[in-house]
Amino acid sequence: RKFILYYIYSLKSDINCKLLLLRADAYKPVAKEAEAMNEAGRLLPEIDPNYQLRSDNASEARAIFKGAGLKERLPLLDEFTSLQLGPDALVVGKPYEGLSDTEPEHIVKNIRSLSHLAKAMEQCQIAA
Repeated sequence: RKFILYYIYSLKSDINCKLLLLRADAYKPVAKEAEAMNEAGRLLPEIDPNYQLRSDNASEARAIFKGAGLKERLPLLDEFTSLQLGPDALVVGKPYEGLSDTEPEHIVKNIRSLSHLAKAMEQCQIAA
C-alpha cells in the first residue's frame, strides 16, 4: 500500500447489524484481503453501486440502509474510504492527508455526522 498512516474515527453505538461499506472507487482488495472480506458477510451490490456493501443479514442491511437514509447521509462521510457500521460501533477510516485532517472544525463535523448516522441506524433496526 502506498499510504502508511490512516486516520480513524470510532463511535460506540447500539447497532446490532454489521455492515461493511468500502467505497467502490477507492478500494480494490488483493486476493488475501478478498478472502478475509467474506467474513464481513455477503456482498450486496444491489443496495448501492457506489459501495462494496457486505453484511451477514441482507434484509436487515437493506432495512437499515433505506430506513436510516444512508444514501443521503453517506456523502457527509465521502472522505472516508472504509466504513464499518456496527456491530456495537461505527468505525470510519481514510489515508491521512495532512494537517487539514486534524483541524478542530473538521473533527467536530465528522463526529457529528457519525453521531447522527448512529442515531438514525439505531432507530430503524429490525426488532430481534
